Amino acid sequence: MGDAALNLHRFAHEAMTVTFEAVIAHDDAVLARQAAGAAFREVDRLERLMSRFDACSDIAQVNRLAPGECVGVDIEVFECLAIAAEMWADTLGAFDATIGAVMKYAEVDNVPPPGPEDESPEHALDRVRMDRLIMDRDGFLVGVREAGGEYSDGCVSVDLGAIGKGFALDKMIEIFEHWEIDNALVHGGTSTVRVIGSPGPEGWPIAIGGPWAEEAGIERVLMTSGALSGSGTQARGEHIVDPRTGGPADGPLAAWVICHTGAVADALSTALMVMSIEEAESYCKDHEDITVLLVVPDETAPEGGRILVLGAKRRDNFEIF
Repeated sequence: MGDAALNLHRFAHEAMTVTFEAVIAHDDAVLARQAAGAAFREVDRLERLMSRFDACSDIAQVNRLAPGECVGVDIEVFECLAIAAEMWADTLGAFDATIGAVMKYAEVDNVPPPGPEDESPEHALDRVRMDRLIMDRDGFLVGVREAGGEYSDGCVSVDLGAIGKGFALDKMIEIFEHWEIDNALVHGGTSTVRVIGSPGPEGWPIAIGGPWAEEAGIERVLMTSGALSGSGTQARGEHIVDPRTGGPADGPLAAWVICHTGAVADALSTALMVMSIEEAESYCKDHEDITVLLVVPDETAPEGGRILVLGAKRRDNFEIF
């Protein structure tokens, strides 16, 4: 459970279809275990609220709304949807949490989303657009507006799978800070990592780059705060869908994002998989606090791709080696 020499304590928990892990650097093993338990309970609570596969969840209720209807949601659900809406606007639609309607047509989802059984891909794509959600912060209300076009009577199909794990990691860190845990690393299935502090003088070491890293001279990232998230096609194939077309991702082979929050890192690493290099460069110019690593196809490279770094390789909270 822990490493007495380094005062590192590791705890794991199954949630959101992955294994969440917390690594806490602290002198008090009991306190570390209690804090990890509190954090994992929060992850479970968020899963109950945000899973579209749970008929009683807040997201499932949103997905049952007809145009013109609204429902009250938990404050964390509202917060996550608000971040998703901001990411949709910032990425010009490359990230869209209402993508659930077209997931079954990309053969990446075995659970049919809300909508007519005989719905065509074109009909489903008409229901994908984040700004169809109406959000009232005063009452934490979420509603659905008309879609426009021929199929304006369709409901939305919100799927927080590409942002929910990162959001949950942010909430875990908030709980650790409440427990006065200053040094911790948490991850959700290894694809997204969130850290505070350091187990030693340098920071938390995180591997990055996959088979392309050696060619680019990248070994690891040392982080003392913030988040790192990666997406790619190697591990799971064409599992990422372009919400703008309804088809599979046709962008980089892989993408990593380093920024301040897990939610943004999680969402952006997914969006980058469907963005062009020009779109990614434009995004990074507008968001100077974010660093992006893209693996772009290159038949001349040993692994068929080369790493392109957009943004700084060193900031106050991290350094890429």
